[in-house]
Amino acid sequence: MPQTERTEIRRLLRALVRLSALPLLWKEMGDEAIAGNLASVLVKILDADFAYLFVDADPHTVELAFGPEGRIPAALIPAIRASLHGSSVRRLSRIQSALSGDLVTVFSTTLGFKAEAILFVASKRSDYPTGFERLVLRMAANEATAAMEQAEGPVVATHLTTLVSLSSNFIGVANLQGVPLFVNPAGLRLVGMASIQEAQELHVVDFLEFRDRDRARYEVWPRVLSEGRWAGQLSFLNAKTGMTTPLLVESFRIDARTTEPVAVGTISVDIRKWNRAERISNDSPALATTREIMLAVARVESLSERERQVLHALVAGCSHKVIAHELGISVRTIEVHRARMMRRLGVRTLAEAIKLAIISGAVKP
Repeated sequence: MPQTERTEIRRLLRALVRLSALPLLWKEMGDEAIAGNLASVLVKILDADFAYLFVDADPHTVELAFGPEGRIPAALIPAIRASLHGSSVRRLSRIQSALSGDLVTVFSTTLGFKAEAILFVASKRSDYPTGFERLVLRMAANEATAAMEQAEGPVVATHLTTLVSLSSNFIGVANLQGVPLFVNPAGLRLVGMASIQEAQELHVVDFLEFRDRDRARYEVWPRVLSEGRWAGQLSFLNAKTGMTTPLLVESFRIDARTTEPVAVGTISVDIRKWNRAERISNDSPALATTREIMLAVARVESLSERERQVLHALVAGCSHKVIAHELGISVRTIEVHRARMMRRLGVRTLAEAIKLAIISGAVKP
């Protein structure tokens, strides 16, 4: 598989992981907070120069912009708005960025409000926007529209409920004590449960294969509550058949408007189809490469921020002493972070850790 395709797959996977968590995070947010979060995430996903969003709807207008350094001051908004004047929806425009001063390409898409609502994202890259990036922008705009219209649009909520119900992935929400509050039909079938009432007699950890339960209870669950998210592979157990199913798990903490955690959500994908595809098509390296990249992304995403800093420094060839000096911590603490990083990556040597980081796209070879 060409390097350009590998890079595109990595970007696609990261974008989908981030986008999948947004609707539940937006559930307790107001329009402006949703718009700000959307613009901020898109700037990071698309490596954009800026993202500008305008929503003219009752009871008030939302207008804001984000750049690589965060929210753009209100004083610069009129200049950005003026620079975008004449840009057509879903057509490319070349303008001089009011933020960086560079020549950028602008792509825009509408949000599904009755009133005027539009999202502009600009990038300096010559190949922007790729087909994948257009898809990401439209998906993100649709998700934000649904979240903003939720209070006034019960039909949208019904559609989203139907979508979750029809999904073949495991989608669930549990309270902070680990008791399931919701599991979609596909999820219930996967763990051999007939109803949510039956599932509520268990802790979510009991859905897992025995050897994964301690890891989930003492590593995954605490990390989700303390850091906000965790991604990796776990095996689920069907209580009726005894069969186990490997899933790529994305778990995230759901906070109320007060930023207090109120629940934990999970979106997990059955990876058996990748295994089957590899067995059936051994002559297709693309399938194996895609699975390898996705698993590498999940493992690297499971690292804490400090562990990622240590990994990047080790890849750059820095010694423990140099890393300790740069991060302002002791050499012994660096050794602890390195040991934890290796365990979470599932590797035994630094060479294996570096290879995994390169495959995931976290560092460049």
